Amino acid sequence: MNTTGIAVESVTRPRIYLDLIAKSRIIGGILKVNHVEKWPAAMDKLAKLVEQGKLTVRIDGRQFHGVASAIEAIPHAAYGGNTGKVIVRL
Repeated sequence: MNTTGIAVESVTRPRIYLDLIAKSRIIGGILKVNHVEKWPAAMDKLAKLVEQGKLTVRIDGRQFHGVASAIEAIPHAAYGGNTGKVIVRL
């Protein structure tokens, strides 16, 4: 406990969120929350293009497993190391 009587957690290793916050410019490019009202129509259009074979999805060959691996996956995608969508499997 600290001097105010509040329990204080002992931190023994870096937190993933600190790394992610430091790279927020990268996260901003991945997690888009702009124009949410347009997502359903856009997803319908994309789905039709996939069905018609006009749009294909390539998955990057490098595998990432677990939330902690996102620290490696984000720069891999952001700095051109990928050859398709980067997937982090939970």
